[in-house]
Amino acid sequence: MVDNLNSAESSSAQDRQKAVEQLYIQNFGFIRELIHTDPHISTDAENQIVEGIAKHLHDYDAVLTDSAFQAWITEILVPTVGFYSIKSICEPFVRAAIWRGLGHSAEPSKYDDYPETVRELEQEVWLWTYLNLDNLKKNRRAKITTRLYKRASIMTQDWMKRQRTRRFAVIRRVYNLPSKAKMDTLAEKLAAGLDRERQDEEQKQAEREEIQQEMKKMELMA
Repeated sequence: MVDNLNSAESSSAQDRQKAVEQLYIQNFGFIRELIHTDPHISTDAENQIVEGIAKHLHDYDAVLTDSAFQAWITEILVPTVGFYSIKSICEPFVRAAIWRGLGHSAEPSKYDDYPETVRELEQEVWLWTYLNLDNLKKNRRAKITTRLYKRASIMTQDWMKRQRTRRFAVIRRVYNLPSKAKMDTLAEKLAAGLDRERQDEEQKQAEREEIQQEMKKMELMA
């Protein structure tokens, strides 16, 4: 009895999935039309969007009608199209900010782990972009390219800082160096000692100059 129920449920799920796939096929023209409401969408971006929808058809849980399916598609595509539009326009600016942040004045020809590093940084920027899409679409004085260039610069600087921190931690462990807090304390003590030495030297110099002036006066009096 249980096996029959499981079989019936499985068959029902398969039938629904086929129906959803049919809705996708029927509304493919609607999907492409919605994608191309923005002229900046590239062919690659269109393919990625279409493939992404196809992979997530199993998430559709509304009624099996064209109108309901189109409403679901619209809810997904409007922010997605906006995101890809911004990405297509701003991608060169984001990459330029990352190159400069990594210490290159132009696109580097060779760099250790360069492709993976840039991909990692770009993904961080694009994730931030998607999460802040509504704010980025608002009219501001600064162009969106300028804002994302600055954001990519900041995120690259943060990444570089994390790398330096990690490297210092490794070096500290390898050479058994004190912690950063202790090193800061030692640095402060060293700086204070140097200040005292400088002040002592300045005082001695002032005393020498004073003695020399007194001796000159005595010579003149003689």
